[in-house]
Amino acid sequence: MFGIFFLTLFLSGQVVGTMAEERNNKVIEVLAAAVPLESVFFGKLIGMFGVAVLFVAFWGTVVSQITTLMPAGAAAALGDLTPAVGGPTFALLFAAYFSMAYLLLGSVFLGVGAQASTMREIQMLSLPITILQVAMFGLSSAAVSRPGSWIATAAELFPLSSPFAMAGRAANSPSCGRMSRRSRGRRCG
Repeated sequence: MFGIFFLTLFLSGQVVGTMAEERNNKVIEVLAAAVPLESVFFGKLIGMFGVAVLFVAFWGTVVSQITTLMPAGAAAALGDLTPAVGGPTFALLFAAYFSMAYLLLGSVFLGVGAQASTMREIQMLSLPITILQVAMFGLSSAAVSRPGSWIATAAELFPLSSPFAMAGRAANSPSCGRMSRRSRGRRCG
């Protein structure tokens, strides 16, 4: 959950700067004359998402190899840490939840970048979004610590906190299909 929060906070904020830079250089005006403005924004969002995926893939590969540099006992202890849904499933869910969080927050930051023309304006307009993102992380943290409660349900359903809360749930709660026959009648989570 913290990984998705940190990566989206770090990477989606870059969209603001590139949009404001293109606005100052009058690149957007040239692009808007050639194609619809919605297409320019969508292309910018998808392009920056591609950059973010490349960033995550590179650093994910580097971090996955860290056990080769660790002592054998520490590497074995780190290898014993597995998410409740299993490693490969969690990796797929992490990618899906990161994609959702990045595209949602990136589009909000892209709108801010379109409105601002100076770095001061960008900082002033980005602060409420960042505060909201930190609040959604706090809500998701509370949801992970109280699975099955009303706060967990609210965090899982609210779009801005859902990617964080669902990643936390996947790390802590096994899926219904992997539970024993005896416990299948009980609610998952």
